[in-house]
Amino acid sequence: GMENLKETVDKYNELVAAGFDAQFGKEPMYLSPITEAPFYIVQNEFSAWSTIGGVRVDENLRALRSDNKPIPGLYVTGSDAGSLYSTPYYDVPGTFYGLAIASGTIAGKEAAAYALGN
Repeated sequence: GMENLKETVDKYNELVAAGFDAQFGKEPMYLSPITEAPFYIVQNEFSAWSTIGGVRVDENLRALRSDNKPIPGLYVTGSDAGSLYSTPYYDVPGTFYGLAIASGTIAGKEAAAYALGN
């Protein structure tokens, strides 16, 4: 609740200053201090609508190996195609619809071309 907010923010800012999130393991590049007013608080309920991050893909939605080379014939679409969302997003219905439609169209065309060429 609100009674714990200042303590929580102070603790978080200590972790940011240390450059290491010992509490949740947040990557240091995503640590940002909460210091400059105004501050806004929104009660939010996170949900698991998608995989945040997902599979790394190229511009043709081909799945990439760890060396960033495409895996032939393997395409990833929608919220499982990484790189668009890398941090949690809020419960806004339809957030991934555009990505799902566009990536499905692109990957479908690419997969068809791949299949016809092999």
